[in-house]
Amino acid sequence: NPTKVSHFLRSLQNPDGGFGSVVGAPSTVTYTYRGVYGLWALGDLPNSTSNAVSYLQGRQKADGGFVDHASATITTVVLTWYAVTALDLLAASPQNASGATAYLLSAQNPDGGFRHSPQDTTAPSNASATLYTYAATLTLDLLGTLPADTSPIVAYLAATQAQDGGFADHPRFTSSVADTFSAIAALAVLLPSQYNRPPSLAGLSATPLVTNSTTAV
Repeated sequence: NPTKVSHFLRSLQNPDGGFGSVVGAPSTVTYTYRGVYGLWALGDLPNSTSNAVSYLQGRQKADGGFVDHASATITTVVLTWYAVTALDLLAASPQNASGATAYLLSAQNPDGGFRHSPQDTTAPSNASATLYTYAATLTLDLLGTLPADTSPIVAYLAATQAQDGGFADHPRFTSSVADTFSAIAALAVLLPSQYNRPPSLAGLSATPLVTNSTTAV
């Protein structure tokens, strides 16, 4: 019953415009993104769209990134993706869109991938990961600020592909469904002629060609 689902999601919006995980729970960017996305998928909007926009825009910090809630201080690539995506679904943008772009680009590593946050400058937290690369790619695309040369991002994602065809979070790690999804979603933006095609089941086999592997292609 889509109407009931919509009613439930709307009930999660707080007076500050954000959404909580359950009725009465504090607002966060994470749950506001999920609430807005759910309503958008149903063809609906929050009770107060303007308040939702204000809540999301208010979570942007001076470094251009977004935090999860009003008292938080740590910005991350994923939270910035959540906020920019939700704002886009509400036909809005960050108040400092150029700052958001600069923030994301400052999280890119020499290997072409993106790390959890620009503040992460020491190992192992400064390592690139497929999830963060996916989040940064989709967000930069929404902002219309993808680099002119995206080949370093493509090269990083290619390095995370294992012999079994799946993708891992890091090069030479074990592939997973989640990381394969993230990689393909990013590549569909970066290489639309290769990855945004009508699916064909011809010639596919239910049996993997090789066993799960930690060796990159």
